[in-house]
Amino acid sequence: MLCLIMILVSIGGTTFGMHEETLAFYPIFMPIFLKNGIDGMLGTMSMLAGSLIGTMFSTVNAFAVVIASYSAGISFSKGILFRLVGLILGDVLTCGYFYFYYRRVKLDETKSICYKIKKDLDKKFLKNEEEENEEIEDEDEEKKILNNNDEELLLKKENDKKSKNKGNEFTLMQKISLFIFLMGFFVMIIGVVFLNWWFNQITAVFFIDGIILMILLGKGEEKAIEIFAKGAGDFASIGIIIGFARGVNITLEKEFVLDTILHGLANTLGEMNKVIFGIIMVFIFMILGLIIQSTSALAVLAIPIFSPLAEKVGCSRALIINAYMFGQNLI
Repeated sequence: MLCLIMILVSIGGTTFGMHEETLAFYPIFMPIFLKNGIDGMLGTMSMLAGSLIGTMFSTVNAFAVVIASYSAGISFSKGILFRLVGLILGDVLTCGYFYFYYRRVKLDETKSICYKIKKDLDKKFLKNEEEENEEIEDEDEEKKILNNNDEELLLKKENDKKSKNKGNEFTLMQKISLFIFLMGFFVMIIGVVFLNWWFNQITAVFFIDGIILMILLGKGEEKAIEIFAKGAGDFASIGIIIGFARGVNITLEKEFVLDTILHGLANTLGEMNKVIFGIIMVFIFMILGLIIQSTSALAVLAIPIFSPLAEKVGCSRALIINAYMFGQNLI
């Protein structure tokens, strides 16, 4: 179960950059993990490690490897085999460690990193004693009703329970809406990989997806626009950062500052070993990743500077793309 969830999340990470989106799944899976004797740290890492491995070895992620490759002037398919092998190896090694850690905690629960806060986690994610007592009382009451053969009271009890749980039902329309939402990502991946789609086409896919979901869920235009505006507000800061980053690149290019920087770096690093150069690039992107949190903004700002430098040192531009993804995800 742990490995399956981790692999599914890593697939999400490598295809569309699934990372923060995993926050919605913690309240769903953590009670299941804790009930089955899996400690909180292992349950958390099934999703966190999966997303980090997936984004670190992005294959068709439009918001990382595709935009970075575009900024470097190469196809995102260059170096994809290396990243795919890294993704598989990362998943296998992580699953192996999960098994080792799980067996260790199973034999001695004090070995768990979360041992000291186990009660707090159980209290947060599992049913408390009051809820369990209510369920026991309901079961006892139903038994008494059955013993008294009071069918009318039993029917009333069942109706009350149905009406109480009605708001928690996963309806057919919600299932269809979720399927259409996921299909939007599938269409995006197909378009990026095979049809050379870029942001205009990707935007169109999710715009159409949003209109279909609005109709299916019966939100109405006013409510849909309100939801859209709220979601767009979350991305406004990233858009501004990307705009400033692109402005910096244009200034560097038009004023020939970029040529001066590249010439100086090329003279300094020209005789450097390729392996050492790649390692240095990883550390540089680690530092830049701390300063610039947006993967897209970092790609737009840094890749046009370092990708030509790679060629001057005798490396492929794909090396810079890989260093960019490894570095920012190692932090």
